[in-house]
Amino acid sequence: MADTLIYHKITELSKAKIPCEIVYKTQLGSTTVEKGIIRDIFSRSQYDFLILESGLPILISSILSINRMGA
Repeated sequence: MADTLIYHKITELSKAKIPCEIVYKTQLGSTTVEKGIIRDIFSRSQYDFLILESGLPILISSILSINRMGA
């Protein structure tokens, strides 16, 4: 499972529908940034994901940082 603090932050931002900025590693190893509202958190094949309102799924264990926007 992903770092407990990050998972807690994801849950909090998701429930409150707060826009956030997510920095994560892609499958190719590059770092990328996505901004949006977390629509859902789910597990598939023993991996945890979040999905943004845009429909983009992000592997939670690949997240380097997550911060609320406009804080």
